[in-house]
Amino acid sequence: LLPALEGLDPEQRTAAETLEGPVLVVAGPGAGKTRVLTWRIARLVAEKNVKPDSVLALTFTNRAADEMRKRLKETLGDAVSKLFIGTFHSLAYRLLREFGRHVGLPDDWHLVPDDEARNSEKTAGKGNGKPVTMDALIPLAVHLLSTVQAVGNVCRQRWQWVSVDEYQDLDETQYRLLRELVPTGGNIFAIGDPDQAIYGFRGSDVGFFRRFTEDHPGARVIILKRNYRSGRKLVRAALQAIRPATLVPDRILESALHDDLPVTIHEAASDRGEAQFVADAIERIIGGHSFLSVDSGRADGGPEAEGLSFSDFAVLYRTEAQSGLIEEALSRSGMPFQRRLHRRLSDNPMFDELLNLCVSSAWSRRRIEKMLAEHFSDQAAGAEAKRLVAWMLSAAEQYGADSVMDQARLACDADAWDSRADRISLLTLHAAKGLEFPVVFITGCEDGILPLRFGKQAKPGSEDEERRLLFVGMTRARRILIISHAARRLWRGRVRPMKPSPFLDAIEESLLKRQKAAPRTGRPHEMQLTLF
Repeated sequence: LLPALEGLDPEQRTAAETLEGPVLVVAGPGAGKTRVLTWRIARLVAEKNVKPDSVLALTFTNRAADEMRKRLKETLGDAVSKLFIGTFHSLAYRLLREFGRHVGLPDDWHLVPDDEARNSEKTAGKGNGKPVTMDALIPLAVHLLSTVQAVGNVCRQRWQWVSVDEYQDLDETQYRLLRELVPTGGNIFAIGDPDQAIYGFRGSDVGFFRRFTEDHPGARVIILKRNYRSGRKLVRAALQAIRPATLVPDRILESALHDDLPVTIHEAASDRGEAQFVADAIERIIGGHSFLSVDSGRADGGPEAEGLSFSDFAVLYRTEAQSGLIEEALSRSGMPFQRRLHRRLSDNPMFDELLNLCVSSAWSRRRIEKMLAEHFSDQAAGAEAKRLVAWMLSAAEQYGADSVMDQARLACDADAWDSRADRISLLTLHAAKGLEFPVVFITGCEDGILPLRFGKQAKPGSEDEERRLLFVGMTRARRILIISHAARRLWRGRVRPMKPSPFLDAIEESLLKRQKAAPRTGRPHEMQLTLF
């Protein structure tokens, strides 16, 4: 056995040792699917002597690809550079760079944001080559493989071992790309969880996961039944929350941990009260980060807080509109935080300025650091600038300086997430997919927000997807999960009375600890100077 990858449970080992033919793995949250994927690829290369450049591993985020690459490097060393590990968009980008001339693309074609498609003729006329939008990348690659037989044959011969992470999130064009690359009955290893399919709003169709065995008759189906992330009550509560809409018949998911903390349900009087509760709760759990919080009695620590830092906390919400009050409350308490949006990295308002800075500094790390110090006196802006520049330098080293903007359009904001920054993470539930934290807050768990409703007519299946979104959020927590809702909230232009999410009704009371905001007395929360 490969020493670095021992210790798999029986179901994981079965999945990792099934090396040929089509395989579908149903892997619930915390079931170790990345470990299984990397174990299997490492075994293909190190023990079955599969050539590294014949292995294709597809993910949905660059962050997931980087994690897989990092784990495989520990076992395969430099051979990992010969594997193709990347997103569907990065695969399409590579195919069109190599074979785009067969579908009329010039060698100097370049990526542009989707909203710039209208100006394509104007852009092309400036000598920048033909513009290709992000939305067009994968359909163009599918067209290439399906119409140019020689190119399709080359790619199928090149990548004979295909792995796909988060298979439940495929959209139609990604599905068609895979069908062009992998013949029926071919060596495809698909892993995912239908109950974590949360991207229907952007075209993903969980039906492709469910029809895998029709596409590949005789496929091996393996179910991973153990959760290695969360405590027993938390896992049971999440399972009960998803059960009314589960897409996995007779679902079993058992916690392998002894931790048995209940899920806390907090009722706040208002949205502002909820935000302040989050800030106060973080101070209490972490034991107080300042003399003021200790002296005022707002922090008491406790055994559950042992070893925790700000980076161990995540505050999740359904919509970006909910983050403002939370940011205000954290700022008043002087606690550092980082907010990440579900957007392209190139859409960050600072990106163009920082890219120009890197170019003018001839990509010299020393000169760039000096210019950052001169340009960004604000600490928060400086930290954000350093995060983006670190990603740019890495991209320039890996792909070349001329490709940094294209790579930024292929990456999402979370791909440049600085996990080492000691800051509380503020994320939408969608952006939290694939992450985990010791302590997780899910805020605004109210009817009309989760599930999110617009008007009286809901799109068929949308409420089931909203329930899956709660399931994803709950299972981001490793140790402590706190779900909050407010009795009234400023929502869509006016203050409204709110009811708790009906999704919470499915959870047994024995798994919950309910609490209600106590009436506030004394002076209002005072402003506090921050040291961060």
